[in-house]
Amino acid sequence: MKKKDGKFKLYDHFLNEWLDLDKRYDDCFELIRKESLSKNIIYGNKKKSIEAFALALAATLPVVNCPLINRACDELEEIFDSRYRLISCLRKGVMYHHGSIPDTIRLYLENLFSKSRKLRYIVCNSTLLEGVNLPIERLFIFDYTKGTSNLTSSQFKNLVGRVNRFSEVFSSEVGSALKKLESSIYLIGVDNFTNKRANLQKFYKKVAHVMQADRDSVSNVLLEATDIIDEKTSERFKDAVERLENLHPGVVKGQECKYVTTEVGKLLIANSVNEIDVFKEEEQIDQKIKVWIELNGAIDGADLLMQTIKECFIDHFDENREYSDLIRLNRPAALSFYAMMLDWKLKQYSTKEIIRLTLRYWRKLVEDGRSDYVFVGKWGDTKYGDSHYDHWVRISTKDEAERVNLAIVRLKEEDDFFDHKIFRFVEVLNGVGAVDADFYKLIKYGTADDITIKLIRDGFSRGLADLILAKYPEMVQVAENGEVEINPQLVKLMIAKQESDLLVFEARMNLKSA
Repeated sequence: MKKKDGKFKLYDHFLNEWLDLDKRYDDCFELIRKESLSKNIIYGNKKKSIEAFALALAATLPVVNCPLINRACDELEEIFDSRYRLISCLRKGVMYHHGSIPDTIRLYLENLFSKSRKLRYIVCNSTLLEGVNLPIERLFIFDYTKGTSNLTSSQFKNLVGRVNRFSEVFSSEVGSALKKLESSIYLIGVDNFTNKRANLQKFYKKVAHVMQADRDSVSNVLLEATDIIDEKTSERFKDAVERLENLHPGVVKGQECKYVTTEVGKLLIANSVNEIDVFKEEEQIDQKIKVWIELNGAIDGADLLMQTIKECFIDHFDENREYSDLIRLNRPAALSFYAMMLDWKLKQYSTKEIIRLTLRYWRKLVEDGRSDYVFVGKWGDTKYGDSHYDHWVRISTKDEAERVNLAIVRLKEEDDFFDHKIFRFVEVLNGVGAVDADFYKLIKYGTADDITIKLIRDGFSRGLADLILAKYPEMVQVAENGEVEINPQLVKLMIAKQESDLLVFEARMNLKSA
């Protein structure tokens, strides 16, 4: 379907021909409603657009009546807020799925999508390409990009492969298996959602025509298929080889390599700290950490930790390397913000409490005259300061519901930023004895209790681990070697005591019990 004119065309990927069809719709939402089946994927790229599209689609649909959906909405309201947009979408039989939804919630919603017949639409991005198997019968695509590039032929085919999988086609509960083998894929152009320069027919021919050969791009400089064609790639290759040799001495043959001389240097390489020229900076960093320990003792507080990370690591970033979003920690306000968030986690505040505290923090920024601009990453709509991207919002222009939803997505993203970016430096500091042992456990696991930590390592959330140990200790058995086993009967007991549906789902998932 083309943008503006609403024309419908059918592509024959064997003959490479387009056929005009005698169909016309007023807009993409009418097309989706009339062409959809029981279970439908609607693919987009940007998380912000995915939520907006899901809301727009939901606005055209009636409220559905489903106990499973109602229970899920109650769970989300209890965990987050009644104004969470996902709740209003679910009540219309629509869900959205992207990386800024907490992992356990995503799994819970995927399970809900599989079980509820009333939940017909899932609006998603490439997070659904990553091994998720759902009962999908139709695929609609309103944005054929992934990240900053178009979907490759193999990525497109992987997405198409989500539709009518063999386990669904040959299920005894479905109708004609042959009909389900004929997957229908709809590429639609939508104003405000599809790029104005998008050429739907050209893209579809490139990825779907049977004569087009698939060739994936190889970007790992250590792989043989990667072409070392310029100075930048050559430098990346040399750096990667030296780091590999330092991790596994003797593995690199026939090439001179530099070697680190300090434990800090080894830990920086082991924790994939690529923003620093380790060979040049390791001794200075090592000396700084030693001075910090002498002056302050072992780190046991959020403010001290963030200040140490800034002075011992961020100040040593190599300006000639690729831009890192960790540079924001050079701003005192950003440093204070992450120390504040870490302190909230250490105090074990609930998700709902942290959302409330975030809203209060934003409110005080404006009231105190410090700033009306809040960094929200790709959820932003304006630039601020020396930023080249619309990664900020003027928080005073957002109503309370908009602020709630910004707080929810940013909570997950800031958690990921800390866990995947900042925590590497915590591991380095801990490796040289600069962090108090219990404080390290609290940062990493949210608790210093060894049994709870073992459950968390086994895949249980801290919330579920705390519940089990507090209310169901008879279900827990600790072996002499320290291994912790949970009685599978826990799930039935939790259901009988009417525990949270989400926690029951998580327990069932971890224990693999019916």
